[in-house]
Amino acid sequence: MMTIEKFYLEVNEGYGERIENYRFAWMTDDQWLCKLFLCRLFSGFHHIPTEPKPSGTGVEINFTSSIFSTFDDDGLTRLVIMAHNWGVRATIQGSGPGMIKLRLHVRKCREGRMYERHPTISEAFEKFEDY
Repeated sequence: MMTIEKFYLEVNEGYGERIENYRFAWMTDDQWLCKLFLCRLFSGFHHIPTEPKPSGTGVEINFTSSIFSTFDDDGLTRLVIMAHNWGVRATIQGSGPGMIKLRLHVRKCREGRMYERHPTISEAFEKFEDY
């Protein structure tokens, strides 16, 4: 599972300090981790389509996009794999004509109650292997 500390260890030296400028004052550590997730998903803070807004303990963005497919524009595949690797629950829903709402919430463990845990991608693959 991804943590803020682990994320900072993976980025270039000095970059960690610069990215703090993208953190909003209202963000908890979980919400900040969700924004870091968006940064990685969209390949940079400057590519996130809209500024995240608070959504419970996580964040949400509303945008129009065609990046959520499984291959040629593989954003959907990246979203699913990242969500399982990072332990972030991702929800996609319609938000108006041509609009998408993406909500992200950090899950803290791999086991436990349904609303607490997030399985690994391997566990998810095993569950749906025969589909």
